Amino acid sequence: MRRSRTPAPLLRCISEMGAEPAQALYVGDSSIDYLTAQNAAVQFRLFSNGYLNAPLPDLAEADRFADWTAHGIQIGVTI
Repeated sequence: MRRSRTPAPLLRCISEMGAEPAQALYVGDSSIDYLTAQNAAVQFRLFSNGYLNAPLPDLAEADRFADWTAHGIQIGVTI
């Protein structure tokens, strides 16, 4: 099965949240996520400790991260 790169679901989600694509940031962990963001004209950041299934040579190093806590995000913490 081929995974979809269509931007429609992402664009709908952004719209449902009352935002525009230019205001959104898509954080993903695969080439499919990256291509979906590109097709939607949405900024993208790669979580490099995820599923990445293909190299993304045209993605700047500044757009990659491996540690959620470096961005103030704590996984599994309930407030």
